[in-house]
Amino acid sequence: MAKYQGWTNYETFTVAVVLKNDRVWSDKIKAKGEELYAQDDTPLRLADWLRKIAQDRAPLDGSQDADTKCGGPMVYSTLLEHALGSVNWLEIAQDFLKQEE
Repeated sequence: MAKYQGWTNYETFTVAVVLKNDRVWSDKIKAKGEELYAQDDTPLRLADWLRKIAQDRAPLDGSQDADTKCGGPMVYSTLLEHALGSVNWLEIAQDFLKQEE
């Protein structure tokens, strides 16, 4: 698989950059990492937490799509769901935990 800017893929790179540059989310992720630090599987738990937050906040049901052109809302929600499914959440979690050291 081809890397993108040192990350697993473009989707992972994009999510990582956005989360790192958003001070509020960056602080939330670091705090959650600290909360989970005592557990041996911290990176996995943090990755699962990140994935769940992203899925919960994404308009995957198409309800946010007012435009019915080009196949309607399902096109956009399907593409977004695929992109989020391609993100390497563990890699992002490990990167945030590495920053805390």
